[in-house]
Amino acid sequence: MVDVLAEVHLADARAAHTGESRDSLRAEALAPFGLDTLAFQQALDYYAEHPDTYAPLYARALDQLIRERRLE
Repeated sequence: MVDVLAEVHLADARAAHTGESRDSLRAEALAPFGLDTLAFQQALDYYAEHPDTYAPLYARALDQLIRERRLE
């Protein structure tokens, strides 16, 4: 889920900066993980009910994005 969150954040950032469809970019980001937007939303809904589980995953995703950015 950490990789999924990181890729979705990148897709959202790209959409915000380019004007491309957020939904289509998210779908592209999720496809390699075998997920669609509905499955991702269901996972987010689950984590909304379990914030103690979500917080460490989200922190790891952000750490991953920061590390990747430093490598560029």
